[in-house]
Amino acid sequence: MQEGYAGAALLLVVVLGLLAIVFARSIADPEAGLSKREVTEARMRRITDATVQYAALTGRLPCPANGHDGDPMLAPADIGRAAPEVATDQCTHGDGTVPWRTIGLRRDEGLDGWGRKISFRVYAGTAAPIPNSLTIDGGVNLTQCNSSLASPLDATLDTGSKCRNGSPPPNMAAQFAAARGNMLVVSEIGLPTPPRTGLAFVLISHGETGSGAYFADNKVGAARAPAPSSAAEIANASAGGTYWNLAKSAPGTPVGDVTHFDDMVAFIGLDDLVARAGLMARSWSQFSLGTAFTQSAVEAASGSTNIDSSMNTGVSSLAMGGFLISATSSGGVTRNVGFREQGGDDGIGVIGGSSTSGDLNSSFGEKLTFQLGAGSQYAKVDIAFNVFEITDKSPLREERAEISFWRAGLPLQSITVDAWDEHPEVSRCLFRLPTALVFDRFDVAPLSQTGGGGSSRFTVAGVRACDNNTTPCETGVPSTAACPIFPVSAATRDASGIGATGATLNARVEDNGIVTGTGSGYATNGDSYSFGERLITITGGSGTILDGNCIQVSGDATVYPVTRGITGPGEDLVIAMPGLRQSIPSSARNVTRVPCQTTVQFDWGSTCSSGYPSSTNATPLTINAGAGTTDVSAALTGLACGTPYHYRVRASNLIATTVSPNQQFRTSSCGFSTPTTVTGSPSISAGSVTFAGTINGNGESTTVSFEYGETSCYGSTVAGSPGTVAAGAGATAVIASLSVVSPPAAAGQLRCGTVYHYRVVALAGSGTRYGENVSFRTPDCP
Repeated sequence: MQEGYAGAALLLVVVLGLLAIVFARSIADPEAGLSKREVTEARMRRITDATVQYAALTGRLPCPANGHDGDPMLAPADIGRAAPEVATDQCTHGDGTVPWRTIGLRRDEGLDGWGRKISFRVYAGTAAPIPNSLTIDGGVNLTQCNSSLASPLDATLDTGSKCRNGSPPPNMAAQFAAARGNMLVVSEIGLPTPPRTGLAFVLISHGETGSGAYFADNKVGAARAPAPSSAAEIANASAGGTYWNLAKSAPGTPVGDVTHFDDMVAFIGLDDLVARAGLMARSWSQFSLGTAFTQSAVEAASGSTNIDSSMNTGVSSLAMGGFLISATSSGGVTRNVGFREQGGDDGIGVIGGSSTSGDLNSSFGEKLTFQLGAGSQYAKVDIAFNVFEITDKSPLREERAEISFWRAGLPLQSITVDAWDEHPEVSRCLFRLPTALVFDRFDVAPLSQTGGGGSSRFTVAGVRACDNNTTPCETGVPSTAACPIFPVSAATRDASGIGATGATLNARVEDNGIVTGTGSGYATNGDSYSFGERLITITGGSGTILDGNCIQVSGDATVYPVTRGITGPGEDLVIAMPGLRQSIPSSARNVTRVPCQTTVQFDWGSTCSSGYPSSTNATPLTINAGAGTTDVSAALTGLACGTPYHYRVRASNLIATTVSPNQQFRTSSCGFSTPTTVTGSPSISAGSVTFAGTINGNGESTTVSFEYGETSCYGSTVAGSPGTVAAGAGATAVIASLSVVSPPAAAGQLRCGTVYHYRVVALAGSGTRYGENVSFRTPDCP
C-alpha cells in the first residue's frame, strides 16, 4: 500500500513538474499557443511600434534591409541593418526586409510565424533634383509646418519637399503631404474599402506558402522562395508603389494558380505615423494672438470692403490672428463670418440664411469656431464679448455664452457664463482648462437668456489664447468690463470601487479664485440705494476688499462678487451683476466679506443623449475661492449589474457653470447569463462608414442595433444587420453602414471631418447589454 502511495506521489510530482515547465514557457514566450498567422500579426505590430519610435527619434524612416543577407554565397550573415543606415533619398534594396537591428528588435521579431523574413516597403519618393523620400533627413518631421491657417502664405517648399524653417513657417502640412502624392498604396479589392493611399510603409508576410519570401537562412539552398504566380503576390514581392491585401484564397487553391493569395499585409499612413511619433505640424501664428476684430483688420483678412455697411465678410472661414475662424448655424450649416459695430465697438459673428444682423444669435443656433491647429499648447483664452449684457433686473434676465474647448476633435471642457454687466459695452473674461490639459480649438456660442428671456445676441470683439506661463493673458480691446470672478475648471477622473451594483465617481476641480482680502468692519454710509444699484459708498472699517472678493449686505442673503474693491473708508465699492436685489433703506448696513464659493455635483445615469437622469452632490459640495485644486467624489449605490453608466462633473460659481465631457464606466457582470457584446473597429471610406460588432445571445434571441453620435452620449440609433441574432446562433458578426456627406447631414448620415462615437447594443429577454465605446474620425471634407 505504501508503495502505491509512493508511486502516486511520484506521478503527481512529475505532472506538477511538467505543468510548471509549460507555465514557465508560456511566461517566457508570449507567443506560445498562438497560430502562425496570430504570431505574424503580433510581430507586425511590434515592427510598426518600433518603426514609429525610430521615426520619433530620427525624424525619418529607415530603408529596408538586404533580403539576401543570410546566404553566404550572396552576402554576409544576416545583419538586419537598413541599407544604407544613414539618411538617404535612395534606398539600396527597395524590395528588402525589416531592418530589425536598426529599429531595435531581435532577429526573430523580423520573421513571420513560418520563420521567413517579413518584407518592408517604404515610400521612396522621387529622384533628384527634388527628392521627397520619407527616408531623407526630416522625411517625416512636420514640426516646421504651420497648422493654424486655412491657406499657406507661400507655396514653395524647401529642398526635400519639406516645410520651410521660418518664423513663422509659411507652409502647411497639407503641402508636405501633397508633394508626395499618394505615396504607397494598398488595394483591397473585394473588401468594403477603396484603395488605401498616403501610406508611409507597408509590411508583408508571404503567408503559409511563402512565395517570393526571403528565408531566414540558406538551409533550403537559396535566399528566396520561388516567385509567386498570382499578380497580387508578385506585386507584394516586388518594389513598387501599389501592394495588395486580399481575402485568403479558398483552401486547396494551387500555389501556381493566378488567383492564389495567402499574404498578410499591414501598413500605416503618413498622418498616423506623424501623430504617433509626435512630429505633427504646430500652430505658428501669422499675427499676434492678441487679436481685436476691428473693421480694418477683418476687411484686410477677408479681402472685403465696406463690411460696416454689409455686415458680411463674404467668407465662411477667416484666417486671422493665428486662428482659422469658421461660422456655422444650427445643424452645422456653414455660414459666413459676420461683422457688426455696436456701441462704438467692433466684433464678429455669423451671417447668412435667416440671420442678417452679423452678430451671434442664439435663436439660430449660431457658433464661431476658433481652430488653432494641431500641436497647439494653449491652456487659457481671454474673450471680449461686445454688448453681452443683463437685459432685465426683475425678473433677472442675463445673456449667456457657452465656451467649449477641444483637442484633436475631442471635447475637453464646456463653460456656460452669464452676463455680468448692465451696459452695452465690451465685457471680457478669462477661461482656462484644468492643469496639464491644452486645447487646439475653442467654440463660442450664445445661449438663450436666463429667467425665461429671449435670445442672447452679441459679437466677439477680441480673443487672446495663452499658455500657462503667460501672465497676464488679456485681449487688446480697450475699456472692457472684466468678469468679477473667473469661471472654474473641472475634469472627471476614472471611476473607482466599481462593483456589480455600485461605484465611486471622481473628479478634480480648480476654483481659479483668489484668497479673500483683509477688510473688516465696513458699512454703507446710510444713503438710500435703489433697486439694481451697483455702486456702494463705504464708511468705517479697515483693510482691503479686493477685486474678485465676495460680499454680503445685511438684510440681503445674496452673495455678490466685487468688480472694484476698496482700500479704506470713503471709497465706492462696485459689485457685479444686477446689483442689490432689494432697496436698502437710509440707514447704515453692514458689509461683510464672505468667501466666493464653487458648488460641485455629478450628473450621471445609464443614458445622457437627452440629459443625465440623476444628479448627486459631490464630497466636498462647496469649495472656497483660493483653495486651488480639489479632488471630489460621490459614491453611487443601487446600480444595475453589467451596465455602462455615463457621468460628468458640474462645478458652478456666481457667474459660470463648468462641465466636463461625458465619461463612462461599466458595473461588474451579472451572476446570470446575459448577451455578450463586443464593439468592433469601423471600416472607413471617403463616402461611408461601416460599424462592426459581435453579438452572442447566450441562448436568447437578441435584437441588434448601434448607437452613435458626436459624443459618447450618442443620440442616434441605426439597426444592425442582421437585425436579430437567433437563439443558439453563437457569436455573430453584425454591421451597419452610414453614408458620409458634407454638412449639413440628414438623419442616418455622418458629417465629413468629424469625430464620432458608437457602440453595439443587444436587446434580449434578460435585459439590454452594450458594447464598449469606440471613436473614429470621418474623412476630411472635399
